[in-house]
Amino acid sequence: DGWSGNLEAAIIHGCIPVIVQDGIDMPFETYLNYSHFTVRVAESDIDNLETILRNYSMDTVMRMQHSLAAVKRLFVYE
Repeated sequence: DGWSGNLEAAIIHGCIPVIVQDGIDMPFETYLNYSHFTVRVAESDIDNLETILRNYSMDTVMRMQHSLAAVKRLFVYE
């Protein structure tokens, strides 16, 4: 299926997931705007990953973490 429990683990621990897989459908994607709380990197850009991530400002990271906290409950299975 292309994704694993690592997505949920990252979200639960407050880490912004970095998705490096082209053409993947994410859970709840029709309801959630993943660009608000994840970073998607094209497989062809993997060599530039460090630069891509370093280009995110601290303000953007903080906004993404806030958005992440808002959707966290959707990824917790009790």
